[in-house]
Amino acid sequence: DLDSGGNGVLRLAMSLINELWKKVSPNLRLITCAAYLAAFICVLIFPSFDRKTEIEEHGLIGHGYASSDFTGAWPKRLRSVIKQIESGHGVAPALAQALEEAELVAHHMNFTTPGGLSSSLTYTVASSRRGDSREAVVVVCAANWTAGKRQMAKASWTLGIGVVLAQFLKTVPWLSKDVFIVFVDGSLPYGAGARAWLRAYLGGTSAVRRGTLRQAVVIDTSSGPATLLIEVEGVNGMVPNQDLVNTFVANAEKYGLPIQHREPWESVFHTLLNGGVHSSHSPFLELHVPAFTVRGKKGKQERASVDVDQFMRSLEGLVRSLSYNLQQLHHSFNFYFFTGPNRHISSGLYLYPVFAMQLPLISFLMTTPAYRDIRSFLVGLGSVAVVILAAGSPIFLLGTNADLASALAGLLPAAGLAAADPPPCLAPSSAQSPRTAAATWLLAGAVGAACAALILRRYAFMVFMEDSPADGAKGGTTSVEEEDVGGKGVQLPSPLWDAVRCSSGFAFLLVLAPITIYSWALAVPLTAISVPVLVLARPFSARRRPLRSLVLLAFLLGNIFLLAIAPEQRRVLLDGAPSRAAEWLYDSFDRNLVPVVPREARQYLPMPLVRWLRQGQLAAALDGDALVGLYEAARDFNCVGGMLFPVFCFVYFPMLVLLALVGVVLPAQRVEDDGMTMRQFRLLVLLLLVLVGGSVVGGVVWRSQSSSGLGDLQW
Repeated sequence: DLDSGGNGVLRLAMSLINELWKKVSPNLRLITCAAYLAAFICVLIFPSFDRKTEIEEHGLIGHGYASSDFTGAWPKRLRSVIKQIESGHGVAPALAQALEEAELVAHHMNFTTPGGLSSSLTYTVASSRRGDSREAVVVVCAANWTAGKRQMAKASWTLGIGVVLAQFLKTVPWLSKDVFIVFVDGSLPYGAGARAWLRAYLGGTSAVRRGTLRQAVVIDTSSGPATLLIEVEGVNGMVPNQDLVNTFVANAEKYGLPIQHREPWESVFHTLLNGGVHSSHSPFLELHVPAFTVRGKKGKQERASVDVDQFMRSLEGLVRSLSYNLQQLHHSFNFYFFTGPNRHISSGLYLYPVFAMQLPLISFLMTTPAYRDIRSFLVGLGSVAVVILAAGSPIFLLGTNADLASALAGLLPAAGLAAADPPPCLAPSSAQSPRTAAATWLLAGAVGAACAALILRRYAFMVFMEDSPADGAKGGTTSVEEEDVGGKGVQLPSPLWDAVRCSSGFAFLLVLAPITIYSWALAVPLTAISVPVLVLARPFSARRRPLRSLVLLAFLLGNIFLLAIAPEQRRVLLDGAPSRAAEWLYDSFDRNLVPVVPREARQYLPMPLVRWLRQGQLAAALDGDALVGLYEAARDFNCVGGMLFPVFCFVYFPMLVLLALVGVVLPAQRVEDDGMTMRQFRLLVLLLLVLVGGSVVGGVVWRSQSSSGLGDLQW
């Protein structure tokens, strides 16, 4: 009886699922299209769902529970050391003298960066009185050691804080972990000083070793900053556990220090362009050691408002929290964006909408007849692989393999490959050399893409003929044996352009999903652009598909314009038109949209995005030299593994080639235009409103109830 009852429930469930699928399947494309638009809107307003930060570590004793021991003669000693270093001649001699007078054992290390720069670093250790030296904490003091105007005055704060902190920690009774104080040149690219110290420490060549490195903090500030910027972004969007950052913020606010985080969209853009690769805390994050940088900032019109004594006390509170043996400050969020000193957005609110934006790749491309036919799918997938290899591999190999570039330059001296050497781990010496190298890489990729396109065009006439027996439009059933028409090989039921387009949805879905998890900042623009491009791709036709063809052709030509035309020429040709259009849009947003939205709902408008766009960072990037940016991305990949360059080589550039292949190169055989009726448009609008409303409600519930919860719904 139980078995029969269970089978009845199962049959009922399967019947309901079958009936639901019958209702949904005719509108599957509309549903996924509405999901893309709703998710895109949610991504635009994702800072609206921020919530209060929390320190979730149990037993934390660092801030709020203990008074500071940095009193008495210590503040005077700190100012004396800063003044002494400021009056010195050269960073290294002044630092060595300060460490010697503080009776600290200094260890000096010379090293050479992968790019050939020679430098040095100094470190000392404050040993715990009651610890067993199995674990250690690192404080990196990253001052600018490069000779320049007011060099010593700018470096004196960071160096003085490091010296006095090491001297102070040797006297406190509460220290339970050893603390390394490492002095490095913060002007070196890719945090070279911190990387050299970590390489020596983990490689066994360090003069002192004290167990596992648990956490690290980097101090990088000139004298008398106005604010303290907390930098958490590392290579490819790595960030430390939020407990570590929030502990310092709590201590800093306790002593009245002005704290700032990057705005969420600024942080996204900073991460997208590999902005965190040069920070000294990035090498620690790559080794899964939570770390962040405290960077002092001061504008030309700003007054110094950070008190050095209070800054030292906030560092004392942080080190006291880090030295607690029973807790590691690791219970909080590992993926997040800050919206303020005490507010953040967790990954649960911004990660899933990007996956929803990828749904049209399933409904539009992976449910068509060309995809369901195994022969069309395999031929299309092979064609996509050929395009990716032919277009992306030359760019990637020339940008990363010096031996290959040198060998090709020797074989083809007239091809200009001598200037295409991969970039070293140094800042480019001039703009001309990076431009020439990146242009050579792109030219090689374009040649490879052209060769692949010509081969595929010839192949397209062989695998599909409009009057062949395999053409489903003619009716009848054709066996596999009969499809060997005239000895020409297998005939496809769909043209090659359709097979390529449909298989590209599967290929890009396999790529976009892991990129979304690995680097959300990179996945957002990539998904927002590639999904509609692949869905809308058809052979261009000004007569049958004028609007679609015009939009896709403008997108393709716009990319060529950015890559092929120098910035100076672009400015002359455009004559400020983009900036005027942007200002008109901003004014329309402020004057026409914001006033009509109820005051309670304005927090769900994309105001943080508009505010960031007005700052001009995106406009400056688009106005800059795209070839130099590509060269910099290759340098980041070669030196520290920044993934922007391989994504460009094997995802974005092949997408442009596939668009040109489908739109222009392959023969426009049996093109079926799928338009939208007014009924379908109304249904799309209804679905969009429902999904946006449901997403807003879901976001409010999530931020109100996730983690430990904040109690009532936070509208």
